[in-house]
Amino acid sequence: MSRMLAIRANRRFALREPVQLAPEGGTGPFQGLLIELSRITCRISNLGQLALAAGDDVTLSAQPCEQLRGTVRWAGSGCASIQLETPLSSPDLLRILEESRGPNVVRQLAG
Repeated sequence: MSRMLAIRANRRFALREPVQLAPEGGTGPFQGLLIELSRITCRISNLGQLALAAGDDVTLSAQPCEQLRGTVRWAGSGCASIQLETPLSSPDLLRILEESRGPNVVRQLAG
């Protein structure tokens, strides 16, 4: 039996930031927890029974970031993966990580 190894093009970083998620044209915003962030995607947990489906457009608001728009890639079991409409620049990603995880994050990323 062969296994396929997936190599991610963009490194994901762990966070624990409260986030508000607002589906386009729907109710909300809803509370969640931003638990992973890369330049092009993020993952949100603690969404409870929020009915999201792949392809839904959403807006995210979290303390270390500006509002981010994106599209749901998958959702289930209280979690969702969001493809960001506009990729974060490396300096913006680093700033968000520093604000969330502290100034030592640069040394952690280099090592």
